[in-house]
Amino acid sequence: MKIKSRSLRSKSSCDDVGELMEYVGCKIDRTRNSKFTQPVLFQSIEHEFECVVSNVKILAEAGSVLVQNEQESLSVAEQTKYQSGVGKLLHIIR
Repeated sequence: MKIKSRSLRSKSSCDDVGELMEYVGCKIDRTRNSKFTQPVLFQSIEHEFECVVSNVKILAEAGSVLVQNEQESLSVAEQTKYQSGVGKLLHIIR
């Protein structure tokens, strides 16, 4: 859907700078299926957690139940880092 720039400019002060390719950290790919991607967020996860997103190992077996570790707990900094990672992953899937 293309908005007529003249009608938009008549209602507010704005410039026509061409086709929208990026918005709030999302890349807009208008080829075949028109999709949004977030390469900067993926790069942030790779850098912060020192992993390659396509090669992450999960140490739990499928169907296993997680239990609380009684021996050691995470420091406040480790908890914050974990929560940050979970938040970024939730942002990606929404």
